[in-house]
Amino acid sequence: MTKHTQFVLILVATLIVGGVTKSWIENPRRSRIAFMSHLYHQRYAEASRMLRAPSAIEVGPEGALTLTDCNGNSTIVQSENLPFMVGGGRLNTGDSSMTALGPSTSGILNSPPAVLYLSYNGGMVRFGGKISIESVGER
Repeated sequence: MTKHTQFVLILVATLIVGGVTKSWIENPRRSRIAFMSHLYHQRYAEASRMLRAPSAIEVGPEGALTLTDCNGNSTIVQSENLPFMVGGGRLNTGDSSMTALGPSTSGILNSPPAVLYLSYNGGMVRFGGKISIESVGER
């Protein structure tokens, strides 16, 4: 095997490994799961960095969240209703929702749950992919 052939084989192997690694890193499903994990574990600063403007998450007085959707509409979710839990949707398509249930009495919610509807434009967040809050509502 000549040095030229060895060089070409090493180059091809490196490109294949690089391509597989890049596709694994840029997997949009992983980014959506990371975002949902941040919200569930109340790491709002980390989750906010993953959003496409004007969508935003801001922590207000006494732990209340101000959620701004992609149209600029704001909704306040009180701290006693948190954390958000994964509610549904399809992680592979980019559409999903999360629900903040809040306290209950005998299994009946004391107030309507807040539902956060999300969409995703693809790609790893570090490389331009961003999550948008489509709307916040009650279910």
